[in-house]
Amino acid sequence: MKIFATAPEDIDKAFIDYWTAIHWASGTVAKSVFGLTQKQCVVLAVLWEIFENSSFGAKYWKFLGEDYTGDSTYNIITDIAAVAIGYSSVYI
Repeated sequence: MKIFATAPEDIDKAFIDYWTAIHWASGTVAKSVFGLTQKQCVVLAVLWEIFENSSFGAKYWKFLGEDYTGDSTYNIITDIAAVAIGYSSVYI
């Protein structure tokens, strides 16, 4: 298991990939723009990861032109943590 995605085939499989930054940003937007609580933000992140990694989510990404087969468990956990950290970073 890689920590950083250093090649295209590592994306969604390594702990951290370029999507990690987007998840972090979504946490900051959830707090600063939409005024969500951290609990609401994390629940939405979990629901997104469930959707994204379902068969319907895979079809959605393929419809958008992505060759997506789902995230690794490690990547899912990192994505959710990135959302929570992004949310918390608004206070800094």
